[in-house]
Amino acid sequence: MRSDANSLPETLDGENVHNARTRRDNWPTTTTDGDFPAAHRALFNKIDTVKATVDLFRITGGPFTGKTYLANGRSCGSFTKFLINFRAVVFRSIAGLPPAMSAVNLTEAIFYELRPGDVSTEYVTEFNQLIFNILMAACDEEALNIVLRYERSADGQQEVKKDGRRALFALMQTYSPVSTNAANNAKSKLESTRFKQDKSTINQQITDFYINVAVLEAARDNGSWRPSKCGPSSLRQSRARTGRSSS
Repeated sequence: MRSDANSLPETLDGENVHNARTRRDNWPTTTTDGDFPAAHRALFNKIDTVKATVDLFRITGGPFTGKTYLANGRSCGSFTKFLINFRAVVFRSIAGLPPAMSAVNLTEAIFYELRPGDVSTEYVTEFNQLIFNILMAACDEEALNIVLRYERSADGQQEVKKDGRRALFALMQTYSPVSTNAANNAKSKLESTRFKQDKSTINQQITDFYINVAVLEAARDNGSWRPSKCGPSSLRQSRARTGRSSS
C-alpha cells in the first residue's frame, strides 16, 4: 500500500515556486541617444563615476576580480554580493536627476535579465555607457578583461561602444551561470519531494532528485545561491522516511 504522506504532490511548480530561467545569449545592445534638454544633459554629465567607485570600494573593500581567494588566503566576496552593491551605488549616482529623465526606469532596464520570450525594451546610450564606465572602474584582473571586450563595437569598425549591459551580463554568464530563480526552483522541488513506495516510479524520482541537487550545487559553486540542506545527507534522510534504497 502506498502512503499519501510519501507521495509526490500533483505538481511541483506551484504558485510559490520561482520560474526557472537560464542565461540568454548575450548579443550586442541596440541603443538610441537620449533626447534630453540641455539642462538635463548638463546634470547627467555631472554624475561622478569616481565617487560611485569609491563608494563601492568602501563597501566591498576593493575591485571585483573574479577570484575566489585573495593572495593571503582570505575568501573574496561572491559575484552576487558584488552585483547587489554595484546596483546600489549606480542608483545612488543617478538619484539627483530630474524625474522627467526617467533615469531609474532606463537604468533598471539595463540591469533587468530578459527571460526567454521577453521583448527587449528601450536602451538609452548614455545610461548604458554610464553602467560601463562604473563597471570598468569597479573591476580588475580577469573581470576587467571581460568588461573591456565590450568597450568597442563588434562589427569590425571598432567604434567606441561602451556596452554596459552586455559587459554586465558577460560577467553574469562567467561568474553566475545558473540564475538564482533556477536554483530556487530546484530548491523548492527538493523540499517538496516525497518518495513513493513504488518500484516503478522511485528510481525516476531519485534521478530527478540528483538533477535538482546538481543545479543547486552549480548555483552554490558560482555564488548565486547557498543551499542550506541538500546533497547525500538529504537523500539519506528522504530514503529513511520511505525505508527504501536506490537499488
